[in-house]
Amino acid sequence: YISLFFIVLLAQPGVNAQTTAQKTQEEKAEMVRLKQGAKTLDDQGKYAEAEKQYRILQTLQERLLGKEDPETLKSQHSVARMLFKQERGVDAEQAFRLLLPIRERVLGVEHEGTLATRLGIGAALQRQGEYAKAEKEYRDVLAIQERVLGLDHSDCLFTRNNIATLLIERGKYAEALDEYRIVVAIQRRVRGAEHPDTLMSRDNLGMALYYLGRK
Repeated sequence: YISLFFIVLLAQPGVNAQTTAQKTQEEKAEMVRLKQGAKTLDDQGKYAEAEKQYRILQTLQERLLGKEDPETLKSQHSVARMLFKQERGVDAEQAFRLLLPIRERVLGVEHEGTLATRLGIGAALQRQGEYAKAEKEYRDVLAIQERVLGLDHSDCLFTRNNIATLLIERGKYAEALDEYRIVVAIQRRVRGAEHPDTLMSRDNLGMALYYLGRK
């Protein structure tokens, strides 16, 4: 009986390790499932449901990966995005601001993830009608992007387009026109005159001209 006892005892760690490994694989699969499900809900416009999925995913990632793991922070960012898409500007701003210092510390102030969170703050401010604060956030981000990525990078064009859209909302049509002209000129040179993005930007430029009362 003593020998049998020790055989069972020695075998137990291996069984526990196998069980733990299986559980870890199951939890990893669950993270993938939650992420895909949340994205599908987002694509379907079911933002409240997507928010819940991302929150569950974030909680699981915090336990398995850590609160400051880049993947956990992506989910936290996605929660803020879903709040924004639900037109909950104040809640979205708070969520982005809570995330920002963590991303700055973990990723760095010039990382694309950090800048995406700053753009989220700008968008949330814009939704609340805080146009001056939003424009400053956008322009601060643009300055970093242009320095790090170059003037022609698509991220820079995206941010500049956000600035132009905000200027339209503020009634600053001449300034918006200047921004759109820069975007169109770069897109024509980099992507070509017939590229869909170029054509869309030309439409935006035409809209700014319309608001200015020009033909």
